[in-house]
Amino acid sequence: MAFYSYLMWSPASSLQIQPGLRIPYNSKYKAPLVYSLNLKFSPGKFNLRASYARGFRTPSLKELYMEFIDQNHQVFGNDALKAETANNYNLSAGYLFGLNKHHLN
Repeated sequence: MAFYSYLMWSPASSLQIQPGLRIPYNSKYKAPLVYSLNLKFSPGKFNLRASYARGFRTPSLKELYMEFIDQNHQVFGNDALKAETANNYNLSAGYLFGLNKHHLN
């Protein structure tokens, strides 16, 4: 279960700022605040985007508790697995050209 919210803000016609926040809840793992920030700068036909997002993932029930044995496999879950976090960064540029609004990234 989680609460999620984001805000789309345009302080200028060529600039968009979108911060986001997720507050997850998990009864087994301590869940951190998960946040993101997206920026888009579009002067004319050129655009520049930058983003950062933090991620959080808990092990699935299968990863924790699965037990599967046959003559070719022995697969066991691991209830000592820990939750994982990640940081994602992205930067891109694009240009809009032509009558049909083709986009080059």
